[in-house]
Amino acid sequence: MTSLLQEPPSPEKTRHLRQISYDLLYSKVLGAWLGKSIGGAIGAPFEVHKILGTDVTKEDCWPLDLIPNDDLDIQLLWLEVMEEQGVFFTQQELGEYWERQCWYNFAEYSFFLYNQRRGIHAPESGRFNNEFYSESMGCPIRSEIWGIAALGNPKLAAEFALMDGELDHINESIWCEQFWAAAEAEAFFCDSINEALEVGSRFVPADSAIMDIYTAVRDLWALDPNPDLIWQRLNRSYGNRDGSKVHINFALQLLSLFAAPDDFELLMVECARYGYDVDSTAATVGALIGILKGPSALPTRWIEKLGNQVCCGIDVRHRNATYEEITEDTLKVVLEMCALRNTGVVITDVPEAITKEVELRISNRALRPGISLTSTYSHGPGLDTGHPTAITISIHNLTDQHQSGILELEQTPSIGISPPRAELQVAPHSTTDLTVQVESIRQDAIPDRNLFIASWKGSESVSRTFGVSGKRQYLVYGPYWDAYDTSRWSENPFRRPGYRCHPLQVPGIPLTRVHVHNFARLDRPYLDENSLLRADIPSEDPYIVQCPEDYVTNSHLGGFVGEACYYFVREIIAPSDVECTLSCGSTNPFIIWKDGTEIARSEHCDTWGFQEHTADVLLTSKPSRFVIKIIKQVEEIRLFISFWRKGLPNAGRGVSIFHDEFSDVIPPSRYNTMRSLQRPTRTGQAV
Repeated sequence: MTSLLQEPPSPEKTRHLRQISYDLLYSKVLGAWLGKSIGGAIGAPFEVHKILGTDVTKEDCWPLDLIPNDDLDIQLLWLEVMEEQGVFFTQQELGEYWERQCWYNFAEYSFFLYNQRRGIHAPESGRFNNEFYSESMGCPIRSEIWGIAALGNPKLAAEFALMDGELDHINESIWCEQFWAAAEAEAFFCDSINEALEVGSRFVPADSAIMDIYTAVRDLWALDPNPDLIWQRLNRSYGNRDGSKVHINFALQLLSLFAAPDDFELLMVECARYGYDVDSTAATVGALIGILKGPSALPTRWIEKLGNQVCCGIDVRHRNATYEEITEDTLKVVLEMCALRNTGVVITDVPEAITKEVELRISNRALRPGISLTSTYSHGPGLDTGHPTAITISIHNLTDQHQSGILELEQTPSIGISPPRAELQVAPHSTTDLTVQVESIRQDAIPDRNLFIASWKGSESVSRTFGVSGKRQYLVYGPYWDAYDTSRWSENPFRRPGYRCHPLQVPGIPLTRVHVHNFARLDRPYLDENSLLRADIPSEDPYIVQCPEDYVTNSHLGGFVGEACYYFVREIIAPSDVECTLSCGSTNPFIIWKDGTEIARSEHCDTWGFQEHTADVLLTSKPSRFVIKIIKQVEEIRLFISFWRKGLPNAGRGVSIFHDEFSDVIPPSRYNTMRSLQRPTRTGQAV
């Protein structure tokens, strides 16, 4: 390796290199971490204020207390990954470090940990069962570490951001993180915000919403630089009831930078005024300004209020470090990166002691594994009962040598795998795939978590745990409905003994109300509910729905259109007695019974969430019978049912709030007709 102590290459050799002095780099990285922390601190009290504020000033926006912020903390974990594993770290290592050291288990983080524990890894871990938060702000807030680590190399920064973002997000959130990582990498070598933003925009898809938003905000500002007016227009297009959604927050980040490019205090005020996920928006733009202009652009009084010690809430080495210590350790990673992966950037005038430490670190690095294993799912990671699911195991050869070996797949008590073993060849720097069929072999119940180990045995041996999620087993009754408003008439007004007529002939009945609508009420039983709470009712001809995720939607209701009542029955067993919390969100009125006792109810339609209603429940090794009555009153039905752990500590290892130890009882086979319940198109073809 060329010594980091050597003088920079000659001018002829540096025409295509970017150079920055160690002292200037130190200032910019320190500015990034300080700007990030100040923005997070100021933004925290305004988080989820989805309004345009008029009462925020430079004098009163500092918070009363400083609290840890995931925006910064997870990046300190990523710093530790690169310190310990080197600059050729893997996505697998990011996930394992999170699970081992970061307790943050709220929102999208918990869905990631839930999937990770079930052997469902990135990129599927950011997508599967994560509909509500899959395009939120949880990964764009982690962009700075990648922009710093790959300074001057926006492409590499965007690649790192992709590895990170896929853990817990999809699409627009990942592209937003890539935008900011690329912009921040460029900011070390440009003079203006606009230059950095233009570079960031080159690393997102041209047809993405992120690109559309960037273009829209830029053009709106050029047309009429009125931030309040633009705020209103951005909300018309991108506003969301969920304050964490990436689209509106990215738009407001851009608006704040256009509104206050040269005044850091005003920049923070603008972020606070605009609302939504303010700790995230303010932290990212604060970090960008810190990179561009260094600590001198940040108000001294806020730096003093912040203090010199990081406020961190997870188990990382830098939990109690000073900003100077974090900056110096970050620069050591940057130096290693420039020596090995980012060789187009030269850092000059590096202190001799720092250079020697980095060179020693590089020389002591253990050899990286030459083989890695990943998985993909042909139809998602849900495990059906009665049908195998296809999983492709990919063997990646990272070496210059041809690799021969055996891939073995461990059989488990709950699943069977075919083929369980294969001899394979992998060419240098290429990938060989093996597609296997995984099927449930239990007849009584299907576990949520179904793990198996894939082991490669060749010149080196590696293994990795993968898994599939057992589908939720619902026995569904319905649809049921009334042809008339039973709250108004005690009997059918247009069809009763001795009298039948067109509904239009009954005074007081609008034609369209009965012609294109049905009637259904939560308080009206549409079958023998008391019997259903105890046992199935075969005479009602129920059908099976197997949901791979915790959501029930229109796709699970067949092709019936209109208002109606449905009953969903699900039985669950636990390995032992477990006290937990049932969490539910629904767009429609519902009642939930457990073992004959009502535990949750909503009598109105609502926008969809995933934890609007909760109930404490005890699950045992004997089946617990849940009956869910839903009154579909609007076109779209969405129901989310999950089971949360109790008493999780806010420290140490990452554990999802979601239970994964439970199993769904498989309904009796005589009910499982497996009929296709799909809505036909106008041409009669199922969709």
